Formats: sequence, C-alpha cells, structure tokens
Amino acid sequence: MNIAIDIGTCNTQVATKNKGVIISEPSVITYDTYTNSIIAVGDMAYKTIGKTPERVKATFPMVDGAVSASELMENMIRIFIYENVMLYPPTLNLIECLLNNDYKVHLVAEGVKNLPTIIAEDKRFSYTEIKAVKNSNIFLRLKKRGIKTKGYRAALKDTMDGDIVWTVNPSVVRTLGKELLEYSDRHVMQLMELTDTYPMFRGAKILKFNIKHYAQKAWKIVVPEENRAYIQKVGWNLEKLPYVLPNKPYYLKSGEVQEDMLPVIEEMKMEKRKKIIYQCR
Repeated sequence: MNIAIDIGTCNTQVATKNKGVIISEPSVITYDTYTNSIIAVGDMAYKTIGKTPERVKATFPMVDGAVSASELMENMIRIFIYENVMLYPPTLNLIECLLNNDYKVHLVAEGVKNLPTIIAEDKRFSYTEIKAVKNSNIFLRLKKRGIKTKGYRAALKDTMDGDIVWTVNPSVVRTLGKELLEYSDRHVMQLMELTDTYPMFRGAKILKFNIKHYAQKAWKIVVPEENRAYIQKVGWNLEKLPYVLPNKPYYLKSGEVQEDMLPVIEEMKMEKRKKIIYQCR
C-alpha cells in the first residue's frame, strides 16, 4: 500500500493510493511536560488547547514548515512483572502506550511468547522470559522459585545507565528486593490496585514486606485512578501525588465497544430487571 503523509503547520493529512485522504486533523500535540509523554494528537489534542493544567502543554510542533520540537528517548524502559504477563491486561496496555510514543521497551516476565502480534513484532520491543514454576512437590517448587528469583535479579543487573526500571506489581518489587533500591532514581512503581501492606511470603499473614519503603524511594508512582492517587499519597506519606494511568485498553476509543461484548450487551437489553454494575476492592 502506497501512503503519502503531509505534515503541515496547521493541518496533517494522510492519503492512500486507493482511498485518497483518510486522515485530516490539526497538527497539534498535547504532552506532559514532566515526563515528555504524549497525551493526545490531532483533533483530541486541539480540543485541549487552553484547557490543560500547568504541567500539560498543547502545542503546534511545526512552525513555518519546520519541526520546532522533536525529542525521541534513546534509552530503554525495562518493565518487570512477576507471573504470566497475559494475566495482566493493563501491562499490555502500558507496553502499547510506550511503543506508540516511540519508547524502546524490554519486558521481563513469564508467558511473553503469547504476546499480541502488535507488540511482539515491534522492532522497539524485546524481552527476557522467566520460566514459570509449576510443580506439586513443595521442595522442588521452592528450589525453582529460587532460580526464578535469580532470573529476575539477573535481568535487573543487565539494566544500562539511563534505562528506566518499571515494576507493575508488588510481587516483582518483593522479588527484586534491596537490589531494586540501587535504581530508585529511575524506578517507576506502578500499582494496579490499592495497596496498604504486602506479605513477605504468599499466604503469610504475620510477616510483612515493607513495600511502603520502596514506594517512598521510587522515582515515580503510577496508579490507575485519581482517587487512588490521593489515597496512596496519604497512606504511604509520599512527597508527590502519584501519576494516573487508567487500566483500560490503549486502542479502545471513547464509545467503541469490543466485539466480544456485543452479545452481552444485547442480552442485557432484553433483560427486564434492572442491573447494577459496580466495582469493589
């Protein structure tokens, strides 16, 4: 397919040989000035002009036909997740978001061979796969878990100067342990759920892992919702309010419904009784 792209000072157009112009939107970018991450482009970005908070800026990157602001991060973001990555859809959304914003991503996790094609075939994406621990014998399971822990920590040691270490669940923070504190100045700690305390061992009720200490040392804290940001800030005595990154599909647009949800929606329409949908912790 032949594609032509015209990036103008005011408007950007994309055209194909068979369909003609398929995209025509304002040449506007809205980005976070603290992290340099892109929030919106085109029509969505244009709607934010004059309506953004102090830390967010909407700008026209083209001035008199020349690029006035361009910055591509050369270092890599290393994402660590304990267990099978396919069991954590928000992590897939995070990877897609980072790749779409031209970041290089290296994933350390289990189950990486089953990743969606859009991620696996991206040239900016790489991974280290950690073997899963599956054994009914408790002694063999403990032995393999020790090998698994060494695998995660070895991957952490491979982190180069300038690389960002991004953890996406408390389990991997606990696994990396004190060695993670060496990267506190570039550690992004993401929490999918509200977290107060965390056990030192799975199922342990008395021995607690001091996850609060790692959060206070981390460079950035990321949570999925604004209210949780304030709760975690107060609960952990954080100096700054955590950043918000919603736990939702990255490529799902407002008003768009996934195909597998359509039968469920149709069934709900036929139901005469009222349905109350709520989320609880």
